[in-house]
Amino acid sequence: MGFFTRDNARIYFEESRRGEPVVAVHGLIENTIYWEPITDKLTKDCRFIAMDMRTR
Repeated sequence: MGFFTRDNARIYFEESRRGEPVVAVHGLIENTIYWEPITDKLTKDCRFIAMDMRTR
């Protein structure tokens, strides 16, 4: 869990496992919690990075 900050943008992300990266971005009205039900399946063979969208 962490934040990526650059200039005036601050974006929350969660990262799990190691391996080839898969970056997941949710729909407009969701957040990283959207991916929780399937995170275990997605992280068996890859590094999974879920990030929130920029809000400002």
